[in-house]
Amino acid sequence: MTYEWNTLNKKQFANEGAFFQLRGRMTSIGEKTTPGSTSLNRSIEIADHTWFQASLRYDNYFLKTKHLKLGYGIHAVISNMPFFNNYTVSVVNAPVYEPILEMRTLFLPEFHAHSFAGIGSRNAISLRSNLDLRLEAYAFQPYQELLKTADNKVEYGKPLDKRYFLTSGGVVFHSPIGPVSLHVNYYDQRKNPISVLFTAGFLLFNPGALD
Repeated sequence: MTYEWNTLNKKQFANEGAFFQLRGRMTSIGEKTTPGSTSLNRSIEIADHTWFQASLRYDNYFLKTKHLKLGYGIHAVISNMPFFNNYTVSVVNAPVYEPILEMRTLFLPEFHAHSFAGIGSRNAISLRSNLDLRLEAYAFQPYQELLKTADNKVEYGKPLDKRYFLTSGGVVFHSPIGPVSLHVNYYDQRKNPISVLFTAGFLLFNPGALD
């Protein structure tokens, strides 16, 4: 069940309006794991899983002047999702925090968690009517991290033990055929924390079964 309303002025790199989504879902699936050639466990494993998940998303550009748009974003998830057969499957299927566009193209395990809260600031400086300078900063707090064990299983970390910060800055040109952007992103506590992303047009993804 989902309740949603959206007054954002753009599908990507909005700088006006608001977005609200409240979602609750019950999921029941069957899992079948066929081990690969490097697996220590050679048997096929079958399991059934059922869980509840509730999520809240809210983005609001609350201040608008001729050249400055200030906004913020909130994303929170509560879930009793179980562990799957191994660490990778458990993390891939767990809810994810992705406030920066580039994150949708990367696998960042530390931003996946069964329950979490994320909050951040989204700001745009309009250099021209179709040219924005964007500055964004976010904080991500998982309730319990998903940690990899020695046998490639998963376990919970201590409650509220770690948190992560990320920032992004760049320029966006809103062309007639879609946005063109260049961003520099920073991901806290990673071996290579800085990345550069250039995009032309929209990044499009089919919704996942567990999104």
